Amino acid sequence: MNNTPVTPKLRSEPIRGAMASRGLTSYDELAELLGLSRATVIRIMSGKQRPSQPFSSGVHVRLRLPYDLFLDHSEAMGVAA
Repeated sequence: MNNTPVTPKLRSEPIRGAMASRGLTSYDELAELLGLSRATVIRIMSGKQRPSQPFSSGVHVRLRLPYDLFLDHSEAMGVAA
């Protein structure tokens, strides 16, 4: 049995909606708000990198999004999508 934790996949649309409602127009602005590099935010938002804990926590706190709106745990829990 593999006990390696699986990081949930990102749902980017709720994040984009929260960005728009707060007047954030670019990933540069999101990166600054979250205290992360622009490159990291772009990789995560494009699906090339799974969301890190600092990214997820930042989105939850700074954009006030519940985790279950922007993180898809179905793959992490072994549920077919």
